[in-house]
Amino acid sequence: MKMKLAWHLVIGLLTAALFGAVCSPERRLTLCLHVYVPCANYMPWAKEAWMHMLESYFHFERWLSPSQFEETYELPEIKAEEYTPEKLRHLSQDGRLPVVIRGLVREASACHEAGKPEWVRRYGNFTVMSMTLGKGLHYNDSEVKVTGDTNFSEYVAGIQRGETGRYDAGMDTMLSQYPEIYPSLGLDALQFDALQIAGCRSLSLLVNGQGEGLKWHMANHPNLVSVYHGTKVWELINYRFSIFLGPTIPAGIGSWGYLPANHETIDRIYPFLPKALVKLKAGDSLFNPPWSWHRVSNEGDATTKLVVMSACRWSDVRTTIRLSSALELYKSLGWPAWVHPSMPLWVRWVPLFRILQDGLREIMGSIPSFGETGYDTDCFSSKREACAEVIRSHGFKH
Repeated sequence: MKMKLAWHLVIGLLTAALFGAVCSPERRLTLCLHVYVPCANYMPWAKEAWMHMLESYFHFERWLSPSQFEETYELPEIKAEEYTPEKLRHLSQDGRLPVVIRGLVREASACHEAGKPEWVRRYGNFTVMSMTLGKGLHYNDSEVKVTGDTNFSEYVAGIQRGETGRYDAGMDTMLSQYPEIYPSLGLDALQFDALQIAGCRSLSLLVNGQGEGLKWHMANHPNLVSVYHGTKVWELINYRFSIFLGPTIPAGIGSWGYLPANHETIDRIYPFLPKALVKLKAGDSLFNPPWSWHRVSNEGDATTKLVVMSACRWSDVRTTIRLSSALELYKSLGWPAWVHPSMPLWVRWVPLFRILQDGLREIMGSIPSFGETGYDTDCFSSKREACAEVIRSHGFKH
């Protein structure tokens, strides 16, 4: 009799625990997360089975609670005249969510010069290495990677003639060869000091044509993208689902921060996830936090057919790991969309691997490298101190 009561008690407790785990969308999402992520990433031989499981879950959840899977959602926005670092912190939930800042750099001289014929002529002798948008990788559905020395004027003319669209791979060194471009970008409007940021850890300049840009990708650092000419169209996955799209960042130059090699399989879950669509016009900026999955396309200027954009990235061991979605998942600091606070601590082992990877990568990334690219190139491609040194050497305050 006692044995029977004990079994009834055990069954009752298990039933209550199961009900508690599935009684709300957040808990069901958490439960699915803790089944799918470790199984899909540490049992790759069963990847297809786990993908079917995940697809079935999304189908079920969209039927049961469609409000959790709305096709679109809105990003918070700030007008430039209303911008303050405190407001950015508040709307981004201390750097966790993307925020659009309309007109942040509209007073910058680059907004009035970039992309125009005289601007192209001024830097026309610059040698840029370019990459075709062919088959593969993270650019579009096919991939041929081509590098070579290209005159900047001819690079722009090729885009304007409607030749194969190209995503530049070597534009960043223009910033060190022509240091006057840096202050023309108006990045001080972000008020780095008030945000307790030491400036751009790396700074990229992008000059593109119309059409597709990068496929779905993300990065492990916060960044501010600003448009100076033309229009960039950003599509962002709702941050709650970031971990389903990959808990690790592939290693290797040109690949970190982008989709892993099996992105064809992961592509299958994108249609299920809510997304935000944002158009950034000249003068607009977007704060994009770590682990925010997005893809980009270009609407070139009607006259020049060009899009000009900068990407200012900042990162250090403390901020990147603290703001990492995986660490947020692990610590469960008041973000129930990731893990419900009632979940026991032992369940939260999943992100531990991501945390260790991020920590090691950030520590290694903070060490300046002096390779064949040289100090100036290193400045605008990765290292903060190198970047600061180059800018100071040209007389500009960093």
